[in-house]
Amino acid sequence: MEAQMRTLLQEHPEILIEALRKEKGQLLGILEEAARERQQAEETRRIEEEMKNPLKPVIEPGRLSLGKPDAPVVIAEYSDFFCHYCANGAVTMKTLVDKYPGQVRVVFKHFANAPLSRHAALVFEALGLQKPELAWAFHDAVFADQEKMAQGGEAALRALAVTLGADAARLDADMKRPELDERIQKDG
Repeated sequence: MEAQMRTLLQEHPEILIEALRKEKGQLLGILEEAARERQQAEETRRIEEEMKNPLKPVIEPGRLSLGKPDAPVVIAEYSDFFCHYCANGAVTMKTLVDKYPGQVRVVFKHFANAPLSRHAALVFEALGLQKPELAWAFHDAVFADQEKMAQGGEAALRALAVTLGADAARLDADMKRPELDERIQKDG
């Protein structure tokens, strides 16, 4: 019987096409399910390959970080000052450092692709040269009020840094240092 059905469908494929047309919704569902399964399988394979050779972020001396410098757990946090998910992540990282004192160190790295994000990263790094505490205060303030900072642009970021106690002339000079721009470029 199977052979007869096969022969019939090979000789008259229009029968199968007519049946599929009557059940378009089910056919579409089957195709979507197959696409999801394929995508999940590809993602699983990709993750398995990445886990075989995990990335090892370079953590240069002098990078701004939270927690003890010799903490056994080091987290490299890649962040963008104007990403609301990153703002949530920043709170989580501070919580980890506070919850596990001496055990966790968070090294801040930049994932700044937009011009204003790159500028904020540059201000952060320049402030870190003056006083790391200034950089972290800037970090917290920008994440706390991203919308206002985004609307105010570069001028708002500079004004914030000065309000926090930065030496304005030194900030302007340090922001021109090529090694800070290179650091940001290498991070992202």
